[in-house]
Formats: sequence, structure tokens, C-alpha cells
Amino acid sequence: HEIIDKYKSSIHKILIEKDKGIYDAMNKGLKRAQGEIICFLNSDDFYSSKNIIKEVVSMMIRMKIDALYGDVAYFRKNNKNKIIRRFSSSLFKPERMKYGIMPAHPALFLKNNIKKQSGLFKIYYKISGDFEYILRIFTHNNIRYFYLAKIIVYMQIGGISTRGIRSYLLSNKEILRACKENGLNTNIFLICLRYIYKILEMFKK
Repeated sequence: HEIIDKYKSSIHKILIEKDKGIYDAMNKGLKRAQGEIICFLNSDDFYSSKNIIKEVVSMMIRMKIDALYGDVAYFRKNNKNKIIRRFSSSLFKPERMKYGIMPAHPALFLKNNIKKQSGLFKIYYKISGDFEYILRIFTHNNIRYFYLAKIIVYMQIGGISTRGIRSYLLSNKEILRACKENGLNTNIFLICLRYIYKILEMFKK
């Protein structure tokens, strides 16, 4: 509440109520989003600069694109200067989602009209609902997109997607399910190949 009070002059709407999980909460935000461009910034995350939103919006308008995505830097708890790795979205292409490769969700900006075409998050996913949502957007819509090669968001490790082996196992299971639900042919071996890239990222901070 202290943070909300501190920035309440810049907050358009505050909703505090029970939800059925992460993606149910995100759906509540999606349903209420009225701006032309939508994005999600999770708790403990912050943008890389005060001007990054302005830069992204200007680029999307100038380039007439439907989506823009960049990179995320993971940092240790309570130490934003200790970067663990950089989640680069440079490898992302819609056809590569069969390998579990996706753009960093917190660094993804979408035109609001895509919401009307693609619907909401599926709330029965526990950890990879963002993967399924992005997969649905990029495989079922003819959208124009651009990769901005810079860190857009700093993310603190320790969230639901970075809590150890159980999280990784569940993530792989749900990514496989998401691909099958959206008609993308893959298997668990192909999905696990992305960990090679994740390991390489550790050396590219």
C-alpha cells in the first residue's frame, strides 16, 4: 500500500480483490485495459529507464507495428546491481516456439486490438500461460513485430517461473500442452533444447 500511495497520482485504476491465480489476475487487467498499447509489469520488476515507455510507443507508431519486444535482465533479490543473466529475445521467431523459445513477456508490448482477436489468458495454466497466450497471438494472427535489442525490464529472481526444478518441469509440461492445443508439432526433447541457450546466456551478461 505504501508503494501505491507513493505513485497514486500516476495510477489510473487500482483493483484489489481475490483471483484464481496469476493468469486470472492478468485477465482482469486485460479486460480493463483501454489504451492503444498493453504490457504487463510484474511485482518487483521495473523498467530500465524513465523514457523506455515513450521510446517503445514512439517506435510502434512510427513503424506501424502490432508488437515490439526486447530483453529482460534478471537480478538477485534485493540487489539490482547483481545481474544473473540477460534474457535475450533475439532468437524469437513464431516458428521457433516449438523449441519453447518466446520473447520475454514483461518486455513485450502489444496493440490492444490484438486482445479482441486472440482472447484472454487460459487460467488453467499455472506457470506457462504467458507462453500459450503469446503462441496463440503469433501463430493465429498476421501481425507485424519488431525486436528492440536492449534491456527493457529488470526482473528479480524468485518468481514462480524461477523457483527450481519443479517449476522447470511444470513449465515444460505446460509448454508441450500449449503447443498441442495450438496445432504446433513438437516434443519434450525439442522443448528442452532451449536450456542450452539459457546456459549460454549466463556468459553474456
